[in-house]
Amino acid sequence: MKLSKTLFTKAFETQQNAFYESVLGSSYWYFIKIESDSVVSQ
Repeated sequence: MKLSKTLFTKAFETQQNAFYESVLGSSYWYFIKIESDSVVSQ
């Protein structure tokens, strides 16, 4: 029982990390795009 709980916790943490990474990654590229667009328009 303890082993499966550990595995479940690990899988949950991994899933959360992947979610945050994708969200942060999207925001990162979004801001880079805005920055480059504003540089081009100047």
